[in-house]
Amino acid sequence: MRSTRTSGTRTSSTWPWAGAIGEGFGDYWAVSMSIPVSKNYDLPCVMDWDATSYTSGPKHCLRRTDTGKTTDDMTGEVHDDGEIWSNALWDIHQALGRNKANKVILQGTFFYAPDTRSRTPPGHRAVSPAALRQGCRRPGHPGLQGAQDPLITRDT
Repeated sequence: MRSTRTSGTRTSSTWPWAGAIGEGFGDYWAVSMSIPVSKNYDLPCVMDWDATSYTSGPKHCLRRTDTGKTTDDMTGEVHDDGEIWSNALWDIHQALGRNKANKVILQGTFFYAPDTRSRTPPGHRAVSPAALRQGCRRPGHPGLQGAQDPLITRDT
């Protein structure tokens, strides 16, 4: 699920965030869609079948969705920064469960603008409307990590 609608182009004003969000989406969906056949083996590990030439040691993961990375860890490299977004999505998954999280996350993608020029990262604008439709609070922090807040802190 990667298109310029969700990730922009290298010349768009959203590329630093959008490229990372596109990478994070891909990693999250790879993990989420693998759950039914993975027997819960190291779920947050992305592409363990393909990472043997990229990593050393007995555990081979191209990337992980449970790194704990936040926007404080941004490097400007789309794969590294994608772990920020996939970590936020994984937290949503852990809080809401696979089916509800996937529904909210997928619905949220329809709120991306092709080239957003606001200072608010596109992930926040995308996930917030879907979260609100699911009865969650509006987030207070407009960052990549902040986009998960309305889903984890639900109204009671």
